[in-house]
Parts: sequence; C-alpha cells; structure tokens
Amino acid sequence: MFLDKQNLVSVVIPAYNRAYTLRRAINSVLNQTHQNVEIFVVDDGSTDNTQEIVRNFLDPRVRYIRHPQNLGISAARNTGIEVARGNFVALLDSDDEFLSDKIEKSLKIFDRASRRVGLVSSNHYLQSADGRSVVAINEKKLKRVWPMPSTWVLRRDVFKKIGLFDLRIRASEDTDFFARVREKYSFHFIKEPLVIKYVTPDNFFVDKEKIIQLRRETVFNVRQDRRLYARQLLLLGKDLWGAGRKDEARQCYLKAFFAYPVNLGYFIKFFLSSLKKF
Repeated sequence: MFLDKQNLVSVVIPAYNRAYTLRRAINSVLNQTHQNVEIFVVDDGSTDNTQEIVRNFLDPRVRYIRHPQNLGISAARNTGIEVARGNFVALLDSDDEFLSDKIEKSLKIFDRASRRVGLVSSNHYLQSADGRSVVAINEKKLKRVWPMPSTWVLRRDVFKKIGLFDLRIRASEDTDFFARVREKYSFHFIKEPLVIKYVTPDNFFVDKEKIIQLRRETVFNVRQDRRLYARQLLLLGKDLWGAGRKDEARQCYLKAFFAYPVNLGYFIKFFLSSLKKF
C-alpha cells in the first residue's frame, strides 16, 4: 500500500552566500510529486541577498531562519532539524536540486521497509559547470563511498536516538553522522539518480587545501575521543594522500593505529601506503 500523502517531510536547506543557486533548490522541493512538505532555509550568516530570495517565495511552506553569524553547515542543519515537525527529514544543500519524484520514491521505500531502516538515500547526477552530467555512484563505488546528504531522507526518530551533527567536526561531518546512523539502523540505497549535484568553483569538496585545513582542526577538536580521533586521522591521511603529500599521510595512518589499536585496519593502511600500493 502506498504511503499516506499526509506524511509531512521537513526539508532542511542550509545556506551561506548561495543566493544565486537557492531559488533553484527551493523550487525543486516545491515541485515535488509529494506535496506535503515544509522547507526550512537556515541562513548561516550570509552577506548576500539570501534573505530577499527566500522572502520572495509566498508559499507558506517556505520558512526562513537566520543565524546572526556564520556557524558552519553542521550548526545550520541542526537548527533546521530541531524545528522540523515532519515524521521524516530530508537534507538539501543550497546548490543542489531534487528531481521531482525524489521524496515520493524515498517514502515508498519507508512504507514497505521495517522500522530498522532509518535512512533512505539515492544515487545522484554530478553536473559540471559546462553542463556535462554523469551518474555519480556505480555498484563498486558504493562499497567505499557513502551517499551525500542531499540524497538522504531520514525518519525523525533517528535524530532522537543518535543525536545531531557533531559541531566539533569541521570536515566530512556527514561521514561521521552516517557512520553513527549505520551503527543503529539499516539504510536503503536507490540506484536511480534522484538528485543533481552541481560542481561549481565554490563547492567545498573541490578545495582540497581547505578540506585538509579543516580536517586538522577536527583532529585537534576530537583528540579526547580516541576512537573518533583515530577515524579523523585516517580521513586526514586520505586527504593528504590525494594531495600527493604521502609522507604526511603515512604518519597519519600510523598515529591512527596507535590512537586506536583495536582497529587493525589503521595499521594495514599504514603498511600498504609504505609499499606505495595504497
């Protein structure tokens, strides 16, 4: 039986100086085949005309919340999640776009799934500035790459059980959150792309040095939590390796192992990197 249309989905859109893409993101939610939605645009201290863009939407389902200063994407997401009223919460970055049946198809999965499924995600299109579009995740890649937040729809109860985004984590906060979800819940991946991710020069994930800098901050911030500290060292090592800084990467892998020797995988990363096969 198809899920009752009365199920409210709260869509949280964090925004920081993205007025030029925000209208597209909001419209992609308003144009969903599942119309019972509410949208919380959380303006994270923008200095552009983000507020004007949102205020021009006369649809009462669109709501605006402003942080007086920039607190980061985790804080913005958490603000929206805390005021959400729906039984389901969807996340959408301000430069991304839902395809029209994204929410409907996600809810269909929840309708026939057990309560153990806490998160439904999907594939997505990766579209470059020149208009080229590719399907982002294939079967092999899914085993090592977790779906991005704009593809997620979650049961509201998930946040009650595992908490919100960790404000200490300055890079790949979504990776940490997804890992916590996987510890308590199952997740379902829809192979069909239902979201468009636009690759633009100001996309966070294309700035490798910025990611490395924020990852170092995270490593420092979580150093008292040895398990999380080791995990963040591993991620920092991967970022450094990708940037060609292999000696620094190896040091991170070894530190991760000594920080949390229960996980032999950290030593294996170090060993393989020393053989230059990792």
